[in-house]
Amino acid sequence: MKIQITFLGALALMITAVGCKKKEIIKVEEKIVYVDNTPANPETGTVELIFEPTLDGTPYFLNSNFTTPAGEDFKVTDFKFYVSNIGLATEDSKEKKAIAFPGDQEQIGVYLSNFTVPNYDNGHGLNSYKIRFKGVVGEYSDIRFKMEVPSDYNLASMTTNPYPLNASNGMYWSWNSGYKFLVVNGTSTSLTGFNGVHLSIGADKSCSFNFRSLILAPSLPKIKVEKDKVTQIKFTYNLMAMLRNTDGTNYSFISANPNISYSQVHGGSTANIIRGNIQQALELNSFTNPQ
Repeated sequence: MKIQITFLGALALMITAVGCKKKEIIKVEEKIVYVDNTPANPETGTVELIFEPTLDGTPYFLNSNFTTPAGEDFKVTDFKFYVSNIGLATEDSKEKKAIAFPGDQEQIGVYLSNFTVPNYDNGHGLNSYKIRFKGVVGEYSDIRFKMEVPSDYNLASMTTNPYPLNASNGMYWSWNSGYKFLVVNGTSTSLTGFNGVHLSIGADKSCSFNFRSLILAPSLPKIKVEKDKVTQIKFTYNLMAMLRNTDGTNYSFISANPNISYSQVHGGSTANIIRGNIQQALELNSFTNPQ
C-alpha cells in the first residue's frame, strides 16, 4: 500500500499493508487540533519508522552522482534531518504520543535520521535509516511528526542539550543560535570554482512552521500497534522532488547563486522556493502491521 502524505502548513526554512493501489486520502484543514490522549502506563508495541532517500522511486546511495531536474550534476555527501513530536492519532484526532525506548539515547523524543551513516537495508542495500519508539497499543488513521527541534531545545545551549542535539552531529548554526533541522550537503561539477552545495532548513523570526499530517480515508486499513510486536512505517525522501519547484520550473544551483562559485542559500526568494519543494519530497510509502 502506498499512501501519499498530505502536508499542513509550511516547514520552517533557513537556507535553501503492501500490494494495494494508492487510495484516496482526506484533505485536512490547517486548523485541525490534536488532543493528547496518551494513557498512563499503557501497553505498548514497537513502531519503526524507516526513511529512505530516492530519486523518483529509485533508491539513492550517498556519494553517487545524478542529474537534477534542472540538468545539473549533483552528488550528495551528507544528508540528515531531525524528527520530533511523533504521535499516532485516530480519525477523531485523539493522539497518543511516541514513548522513547528505555535505554535508547533519544529520551527527549528528538531523533536524527542520518543517511550519512545508514543503519537499515530496505531490501536493496544499506541506504536507509531506522528510528524506533514505543507506541500505545491500538489502531490509528494518522501518523504525524515535525521535522524540527522543539523550541525549548532549539533555544538552549548546544553544550547542555542531550543526544542527538550534541555538537558532534554538525547540526548547529556556527553563526547563529539554533539548530539546522535538515541538512543536504554535496557537490556539483556544474558549478565553477568551489563546487559545494549546501541546503538546510531551520527557524528564525522571519520563518514560520506548522506540523504536517497524514490522514487516511476511513476505508483504508489502519496502522495497528500490538503489544510486544513490531509495526513498520516506511517513508521515502525524493531528492528529485525537492529540486522541482512548485510552479513547474526546476531548481538550479547555478541560477540560485549567479554571482558566486558555490551554491549556499541563506534565506530570501530561493529559500522560499526550496521550502515549498521540501513539502513534496517526503512520502509515506507503506506500512506493515504485526503478523
